[in-house]
Amino acid sequence: HFEKNIIHLLVGSIVLTIFSELAFTFYISVYGLSNIVGHLFKILSFYLIYKAIIETGLRYPYELLFRELRESEHQLRTANAILHDEAMVRKKAERDREKIITELQGALSKVKLLSGLLPICSSCKKIRDDKGYWKQIDAYVREHSEAEFSHGICPVCVERLYPDFINNKKN
Repeated sequence: HFEKNIIHLLVGSIVLTIFSELAFTFYISVYGLSNIVGHLFKILSFYLIYKAIIETGLRYPYELLFRELRESEHQLRTANAILHDEAMVRKKAERDREKIITELQGALSKVKLLSGLLPICSSCKKIRDDKGYWKQIDAYVREHSEAEFSHGICPVCVERLYPDFINNKKN
C-alpha cells in the first residue's frame, strides 16, 4: 500500500542491511575494514528508513493518511462512470421497448376479428348482430373486420336469375 518512492527506499534499506550483516560476519577485529563497512552500510540503511518513513510522515502526513481514500475515490468514480453508461443503455432499451409496445398496441387496436357463433338466415344469408338487427353479410363483415368487398355474380346464380341471358348467349 506504499507509494513507489517509499517502496524503493525501503527495499534499498533492506538490501543495505543485508550487506552490512554480511560485512559483520567477515570482521576480525573491532578496527578492521569489514567492521567499518558493515557500520557504514547500517548507517545508510537507517538513513533510507528515515527518508522513507519519518521524513515522508512528517512532510506529507495527509498524503499518507488519505492515500487509500484517494484510491477509493478514484475506484468509485470509475465505477460510477460505468454505472452511468449502463444506465444510459438501459434507458435507451426502455425507450425502444416502450416504442415497440406502443406500435404493437396500435396494430392490435386496428385488428378486428370475427369469432364465435354468427346467427345467419338459411334463406337470405343475412346475419343477426348483437342488437338483434338483421344485416347483409357483407355489411356485417365490413363492420367487424378489415375486409372490403366487390360484388359480382357466380355462374349458378346467373343461370337461376337470368335464364334468358344464358339462352341468348348460346344462340
